[in-house]
Amino acid sequence: MRSGLLILAVAAATAALAACSSSGGTGVVTNGVNHDIDVSMLAIVPDTVSVGPKDTITWHARDSVHVIKFNVPLSNDSVSESRAFRTNDTVMAVIAATASAASVSYTDTVSGLTGVVVVVR
Repeated sequence: MRSGLLILAVAAATAALAACSSSGGTGVVTNGVNHDIDVSMLAIVPDTVSVGPKDTITWHARDSVHVIKFNVPLSNDSVSESRAFRTNDTVMAVIAATASAASVSYTDTVSGLTGVVVVVR
């Protein structure tokens, strides 16, 4: 199984998302809690997740191909969209330690379904 890594940092009303990918695991040590989200053509479960700084979010493709796109203003050196990931594949976001409380919405550009990441301190 391949995995990708998205770095999500929320500061005030903006968020930055930097993408990279690795094979065989992320190699990321966060000391936070992991939150799993299942993505299918019918639903994103759960569609809202509350996370703290250093927490991770792992999106699991349960069918088809999916692409997670964050609907936020981004910094010049970041990207807002994950790579395409297929059935039994995952992408992961790590919430930056500097994140402040904010809601960040995202869309699966394949199914059109939406979700929300609430960053809390």
